Amino acid sequence: MRASVASLLPFILFLFACALAADELADSIARAESAIQQRYAYAERARAFALKRLDEVVSGPGTDAEKIAVLEKQFISLADPLKPVLLRDDSFEETRRLARSGAPEAQYALGNCYLVGDRVTKDTREAVKWFQAAADKGYPPAQRALAQCYERGHGIAQDASLAQKWYALAANAGDFEAQFLLGNFYDVLEKPKVAFKWYSQAAAQGLAEAQFRLGLAYYRGTGTKRDYGKAVNWFRAAAEQGNADAQNYLGLCFIAGKGVPCNPVEAVRLYTLAVKQGNVAAAFNLGGCYETGTGTIRSLENARKCYEFAAAGGDAYAPSALERVIRAQRGIATETP
Repeated sequence: MRASVASLLPFILFLFACALAADELADSIARAESAIQQRYAYAERARAFALKRLDEVVSGPGTDAEKIAVLEKQFISLADPLKPVLLRDDSFEETRRLARSGAPEAQYALGNCYLVGDRVTKDTREAVKWFQAAADKGYPPAQRALAQCYERGHGIAQDASLAQKWYALAANAGDFEAQFLLGNFYDVLEKPKVAFKWYSQAAAQGLAEAQFRLGLAYYRGTGTKRDYGKAVNWFRAAAEQGNADAQNYLGLCFIAGKGVPCNPVEAVRLYTLAVKQGNVAAAFNLGGCYETGTGTIRSLENARKCYEFAAAGGDAYAPSALERVIRAQRGIATETP
């Protein structure tokens, strides 16, 4: 992506400003980010890449002066003010070189570039080619990625048996994401006991989504015996990592006193955390708390907002709840002198 140096004036000013004291570096970085946003307003891929590289530099090793020097070298050339600026990515060329030399980690990384169109034209067939090369060498992340391509038909014909094969190879090698995806694979096949096995392995390695699914299995009694106490433990583990679904279900447990003492106030707190992440089910549940004054001060207005959010998100029960609250609000307004 090329542009005149004049269009990068805010960024040039940032570079000169970086000669200030180290404690002012944060403000300078913010201005650099703003300049990059403006510079690449019409080139999303280049803008995203520039911001990524900026973050890598400022969070990496070295003194402020060294980081400033790297920024100056990587993002802009001041040698010739009339020379167009070209953002280069030497790291990508190095990845391509290593991939061609047979390094599985680089082959996997290059496959991901082609899969999403990162610094290359998106090409799922080319992505599969590189994933296959790394998977054949026994590299678990590539085996997992190849399995996903087979499962979804990305760049290759859908093949459930090959998806299962590559998921299993990666999962048995200890790749926790593959363990989770294999669990989900068996969930779709309606084999909850096998799914439970793989969710358990991934959850034990700390994957929040697997912890939530394991908690859900205990909560519903699918693939294992129902155990609300264990469900709460796994929901809490995932919720503490910020998983919104787990926060919502843990809130349900606190509302109903399932596996934990009844605590509506804590339920409201958890619902609120989940809603802030856009969780539709939690919005409906939080609306119910506001409507009835459960665990919080009763507020029909807050209930209406929650139900509106849930309805917009497709919750099947939210429209009728929203209508009920609106009628109640109108009734109160009519009775007011």
